[in-house]
Amino acid sequence: MTRLRHTDLERKHMAFLHRLPCVVTGKTYPIEAAHVRYPDAEFKKAITGNSTKPDPWWCLPLTKEMHELQHKMGERPFWKSFLFDPDDVALSPLALCLDIWRCSEADDAEAAKDAIAQHRMNARLSSEEDVVIERAAPAAPPAIDRPAGGKKRRGPKIPSRPFSKGAQYRGVNGKIKERTAK
Repeated sequence: MTRLRHTDLERKHMAFLHRLPCVVTGKTYPIEAAHVRYPDAEFKKAITGNSTKPDPWWCLPLTKEMHELQHKMGERPFWKSFLFDPDDVALSPLALCLDIWRCSEADDAEAAKDAIAQHRMNARLSSEEDVVIERAAPAAPPAIDRPAGGKKRRGPKIPSRPFSKGAQYRGVNGKIKERTAK
């Protein structure tokens, strides 16, 4: 059985993310919650994918353009191009995710904005000068108890028609044609 998503705490966190500036550009509108999907053992971040979204604390606020670019480029190249180094604990986007989550629990948007600004400044410093940014070992991600269950279906299940080799279909001009497998 799957776990139900979006407890009150998770919904509160998603709303909190939309009040923050983009972690890349600093713009405040329009903001989307971008899930960080790559796994990382140091942060105890499991592999996600195959229609499985990561937990909500692995989200960062991005503008719509940056979010689309993140999907086009791939996660690690995207974050590296904007000086968030996935391989460095201090500069990892996952570290920022957990910082924002802690600010969200306290509903402290100013502290979250400061964390974003500090992270961006550290990223710039480490790229310009050979400065090593120290950071304590990451804390364990939070655990949220979700009730077991699945998505609730609205109405009856409608079976799909099976596709059979050689089935008929209507072509562009409306005439019935024979469908052949390639």
